[in-house]
Amino acid sequence: MIIFEALRRLGITQNNELLYEAYNLLGIIYSELKEYKLSKEYYAKALETIKNVEHSPKNFLRAITLNNLGLSYRNQNKHKEAIEQFYLALKEKDLQKERPIIFATLKDNLAYSKLKSKSQDSLPNMFFEALKIRDSLNAVPGIIVNKIHLSEYYAFKNDTLKAIRYANEAYVLSNESNLKRDVLFSLKQLLIVDTVHAVRYAQEYFRINDSIQLAELRNRNKFARIEFETEGLTLEKDKLTQQKSILIYLAVGILLFAVALFIIRHQITKNKELKLLQQQQNANEEIYQLMLDQQQKIEEGRQLEKNRISRELHDGVMGRLSGIRLNLFILGKKTDPETIAKSLGHISEIQEVEKEIRTIAYDLEKKVFSDTVGFVTIVRNLFRDREGHSGLHFIVDVEEDIEWEALSGNNKMNLYRILQESLQNINKYADAHTVTLRIQKAGSAIAVAIEDDGAGFDVRKIKKGLGLKNMKERADEMNVTIDILSEEGRGTKINLIIPV
Repeated sequence: MIIFEALRRLGITQNNELLYEAYNLLGIIYSELKEYKLSKEYYAKALETIKNVEHSPKNFLRAITLNNLGLSYRNQNKHKEAIEQFYLALKEKDLQKERPIIFATLKDNLAYSKLKSKSQDSLPNMFFEALKIRDSLNAVPGIIVNKIHLSEYYAFKNDTLKAIRYANEAYVLSNESNLKRDVLFSLKQLLIVDTVHAVRYAQEYFRINDSIQLAELRNRNKFARIEFETEGLTLEKDKLTQQKSILIYLAVGILLFAVALFIIRHQITKNKELKLLQQQQNANEEIYQLMLDQQQKIEEGRQLEKNRISRELHDGVMGRLSGIRLNLFILGKKTDPETIAKSLGHISEIQEVEKEIRTIAYDLEKKVFSDTVGFVTIVRNLFRDREGHSGLHFIVDVEEDIEWEALSGNNKMNLYRILQESLQNINKYADAHTVTLRIQKAGSAIAVAIEDDGAGFDVRKIKKGLGLKNMKERADEMNVTIDILSEEGRGTKINLIIPV
């Protein structure tokens, strides 16, 4: 390695300033290679060499090396040791006055290590103090890093607006300054804090990352071409020399063969590296796509849950409260004992409504139809409860070999609510005596039919209220068609065919 050759020569010349630079550089290199033990050793040698430096201010050199050592500890997730190094560096004399850039860097690194160690002491004031100094000096790269750190801090504090704001400011500034690597860091932070626009940020991230890789590939090709052309000139010179002697000609031929073999092997290795890089890039793209798909599903689930709660309140609670209100309304006109006795019977219905409200609240945290409770049992309980206080006679006929596990929980919930709304309508309007529910297998589907012997109605004239609308929406959500068949004086029948 060139640096070790430089160290050998510097050991002879005793140039302590250059010797310090070499040790400090080796510490940085081994830290990047994750050889932290060697990195720490060379940082220690750099600090020891500073004692013999004569011309450069020793305190500033110590601050730089302690900062690098702190970063090495932070890369190892040893935040306590990193904080100690940053504090030691900040104690160096006249650092803020003479070297404000170093001082601001140390302040920002100290604050970030505190954040990583879950310590909020002096935060976010340290970040803002460092940012103020960097702004006054127009230190653009430092400003960008500072704002990304602030974004991480506010994300940690669950202040999404400020987290997005600082990440976006870092992104805009890095774009204006054409700092591609900083643009990538800013986009990566925006992907984390701004989930609403995550797709756009991910696309921009991949576009810039691809352009950087392409630029690096072009530079490598450029240097390879220069090397190749240089070798060509050397070969031309050698060919002139070859004419002097057959032995020299043969030696050069062997040399050319060896060089060609090396280039071929080298190119094969490079192609393998490029293929591995491409595979890694594809894997990263798949990971980000999965993250974006997951976020989209979460948002869709939230919207569906809102719609579900709305329908639950109307179909279950509002419908029953409306019926109770109408039944109790007669108290305003009659107050005889018989009427009062009938009206008191509806108190139990109010308790049922209270129970249903608690069920809806409980459903917000747990699915109604778990694997431990059979769907048929829930449906039978629904009809049994209605039979107890409605005076209707219910017939429930369900085939036993239906595989309810193959039907999704969401479809079970929608079917349950359609049955519940049907019973509510029968109770309110049908004046029926018998209600029959049949659930049977129909090939690879499930056929559901609920029928009453009530007054019926003209389906062409009936006004579609919110109850029928909700039944239709639930059927649409299941991707099935609901058929409502009725004639005046001949009852009503509702049919559904649900594919499994």
